[in-house]
Amino acid sequence: MALSNSVKTWVLDPTVHNSSRTEFRLNPGVLASNLKLIDLGVYSTNIVDRTTGVFYPSILGVLASIKKLSLFSGSTMIDEIQELSSYGSIQHLRVSNQAQEDLNRFELLNGFSFSNSANDAANNEEVGALTTEATHKDYVKSYLENPTNNFRQYHNNQIQIANSQSEGASGMLVLSNYLEFLRSVPVLANIPDLRLILEWNLTASDYYVDAGAPTAVTPSFNPIRPQLVYEEILGVPAQEGLVKIPYMSALVERFVVPTAADGVTVTSSFRSGAFRNRFVKDLVLFNKVQTDESWLRKKERSVAQKGEKIQLVINSRKFLPDQGVNQEAMKLQYFNDAIGGLNIPLAAAMSSFQDAVGNKNRTLDSQSDVIAHNFSVTGVMVNDVIDRLDLEYTRTGSTVQADQTGAFDLLVFGRVNRLLEMKDGVIRLSY
Repeated sequence: MALSNSVKTWVLDPTVHNSSRTEFRLNPGVLASNLKLIDLGVYSTNIVDRTTGVFYPSILGVLASIKKLSLFSGSTMIDEIQELSSYGSIQHLRVSNQAQEDLNRFELLNGFSFSNSANDAANNEEVGALTTEATHKDYVKSYLENPTNNFRQYHNNQIQIANSQSEGASGMLVLSNYLEFLRSVPVLANIPDLRLILEWNLTASDYYVDAGAPTAVTPSFNPIRPQLVYEEILGVPAQEGLVKIPYMSALVERFVVPTAADGVTVTSSFRSGAFRNRFVKDLVLFNKVQTDESWLRKKERSVAQKGEKIQLVINSRKFLPDQGVNQEAMKLQYFNDAIGGLNIPLAAAMSSFQDAVGNKNRTLDSQSDVIAHNFSVTGVMVNDVIDRLDLEYTRTGSTVQADQTGAFDLLVFGRVNRLLEMKDGVIRLSY
């Protein structure tokens, strides 16, 4: 396809916008796939200011406000991403995000960036430890004096949620970070009746709400009316005949890992249905629990488990060598080889992390130590057609850390090959 140098930028208002969903209908044409959502977020009219203690989740930022993203051509769904919060938390922490600090703090409004504690740390044992405390307090105002002249310190990247639609913080999302179709197809060539649909998440418990804040409230969220920004490439003639567009799409399958009593080793076997008869590029595993811990929300926590062992059996063969993935550092090594590095300390993937007296603060300061054992993910490169996929999962229950005995959802995200065929305005999809 020959491309033109003439580009027109569109800023679209939604055709449908309510508390459940928002829909955009894109104008027909040859479009660049770098779609962006701007002015994205939620608000609650009873929020006063930072003393109210209502913030976007630290890793997710404004993405927490979206339950699901879907891209349609007419009534045909081209791509969607379910379990968006868990998937997004992985994407936000990837090293491939070269502008991690700026992108997260000023676009997504989450800013999960570590630095070293300064010499003026409140606790001398924390000097030199990893911290997420802001180095630019004038911007984030991480300290705020409350009416009783005490200081209440919020996590540096917890951006205050607005109290009106027209004022306060809103963010931007680059949609190709979540919809694999947009990541793998650089140009959308005259796809008919292209529609983007957002389903909103307004559940207060999925945001950070400090019940002990000076002016604490129970927020009632409404979505800020977003806009869609994209570019149309002008002067490109329409392609004739059958057009074939290969692309990647992310599927997710959920398996329930049963409870494991303290000290008891439990092995579970699961058989996949979602990835059968699919060409799978890679798989990512996420331990999704059902509880919050401090400033981490349940939808962005992947809790490390004691004695965890993972083995994949693909097409009746053991896929991983030896005992499979059976060490905490090995989980990250496999992820690095398959997907790329993560901007997290190794402590995040450890099932237990403390010194002889139970102190974590020589490595992680008191603001940041909650990340320990709370973000353990792994991934494997497959690059094969799967006829049968079995997953063997083993762990030993432990009461040393939270959520290491109860049942949880093991989410398996997989990128699979798909094909879009288009002729005379008719779309056909296949795997």
